[in-house]
Amino acid sequence: MMLSLKDVREKRGYTQPELAEKVGVSQSLISQMEQGKKNGSVSTNMKLATFLGVSVEAILHGPKFTQSNNEKQEAKR
Repeated sequence: MMLSLKDVREKRGYTQPELAEKVGVSQSLISQMEQGKKNGSVSTNMKLATFLGVSVEAILHGPKFTQSNNEKQEAKR
């Protein structure tokens, strides 16, 4: 199951300000992304995904992406 950006960040042991500094964005953007209020740019999403070791899809969609895929698999059965 894919985790949300917040879940991945916490699992890796970073605070919002630490993650923001590591990838070169504001803490406010990280917060807004975690709350689903804003998506990062393509560049930001790539940096976050690379730094956290997850797919860009996980950054953009988190658990919703996995749920959607699971529903598609169930429909095929």
